[in-house]
Amino acid sequence: MAAEPWAKFFRGRFNESFSFAAVARCYLAAVATDLASPLRAGEEGPALASLLRAGEEGPALASPLRAGEEGPALASPLGAGEEGPSLASPLLAGEEERALASLLRAEEEERALVRIGECEHKLVKATRLLTCAISALGTVGILSFRTMRSDATAEVQAWEGARAARERARDAYDAVASSRGHLGAARRFVPFGEIAYHAADDEREAALAAIEAALRILLAMDAFRSSDDGVPDVVLPRANSRPRSAAMPANLIGAEGATSSADKWRSLGGFVPDALLRVALSGGVREIVMAQAALRLGADAVDKESKVAAPPDHSSAVDWASCYTACTRAFDDAHDVLSGLLAINREAGNVFLYCAPQLGPARVGKGWRSADSMEVSRADTERHGRAALDGLWEAAALLNYVFAGVMVWGSTSSCWEEARQAMRRALIETNKARDAGEQLQHAASREFIHAACAVFQFD
Repeated sequence: MAAEPWAKFFRGRFNESFSFAAVARCYLAAVATDLASPLRAGEEGPALASLLRAGEEGPALASPLRAGEEGPALASPLGAGEEGPSLASPLLAGEEERALASLLRAEEEERALVRIGECEHKLVKATRLLTCAISALGTVGILSFRTMRSDATAEVQAWEGARAARERARDAYDAVASSRGHLGAARRFVPFGEIAYHAADDEREAALAAIEAALRILLAMDAFRSSDDGVPDVVLPRANSRPRSAAMPANLIGAEGATSSADKWRSLGGFVPDALLRVALSGGVREIVMAQAALRLGADAVDKESKVAAPPDHSSAVDWASCYTACTRAFDDAHDVLSGLLAINREAGNVFLYCAPQLGPARVGKGWRSADSMEVSRADTERHGRAALDGLWEAAALLNYVFAGVMVWGSTSSCWEEARQAMRRALIETNKARDAGEQLQHAASREFIHAACAVFQFD
């Protein structure tokens, strides 16, 4: 095969992977900026905070409640409520202020939820871009290994650089996935108001820390670029962070009473078994099987055309572009479902970490820390989910190598054998992904049982 076309393809895919990572960095920097401030304006605006507390604490708004004591002119009429509407208004001030505080609090919660939703949308895009970068770097690794038929130092360095850059991209992907779990937990906490507000803000700060870690990893990844193309540095926003607590402080139970507080935490914790049941029932297996079916059709087409014993660029009845598009779409769908399920699993785990102590540490803690506990099952779910993603990434890299490399640049009939081998390897990787998805289902099922017993207090 001609060396120059393959070298050109190699450089193109290598630089393309860093372009994907650079765009992902832009999304992450935008999210980091959005999360640098608290979810609620109460901490930033004293005036607004006083309005939010007007029903109980706001002296300026509460003063009309004492108008009868402070203003003798207004207090003198005995039948003020019947004789003068203007004099009766102070008697209703408390209800009006509480209604105003409730409205302001609802607006704050709605704004916080909108912020979280926008950040989650950007993080989904970032994970897709990082997936493209990981697959492209996998293709580069295959290409550099394929051309390593001599002791050329450049080829060895290219292979090592692509492998190291891919590990950085995977680490960044893990950090972004962690931030999605924290943001999901924050979204669950916000509607529960004061009782869970600090938990929501702790999760926001944890998400911000994970995003900053991902940005640092992607900045370090630029050291493996093969060109001097400029990529603007990302300035990391700094938040006034406080240490993230593993459980809510006891004083947050507050004056609402232990019984009312426990009911609210149990209501919040009820989300956990439902979410884990979704993960257990899906596991991404259906989408992985669909991707495997699309890949098998492509492998059958390659196998059939290889019997013609002619170069790949000969006139063929197979629509290779449609075949490649169908495969990539199926792989994208499988990745989206898997990454979403893992985000739900992390979200449920983070929510449970806060809810469990409030539901009764003596009872929940024993099951949570036992040898065969929800914590162990949660780690198993994460591990199997990552194994499924690794299988999909490897298969996608091989798919790109066949359709964007061998099918385009191949000039001899021997390319067909290489394409057949690569497609077989891709099918093996999807088999591994499917097996990992099934193991994920089993681990999530164990998680569901532990969570249901803890939240609903089953014996």
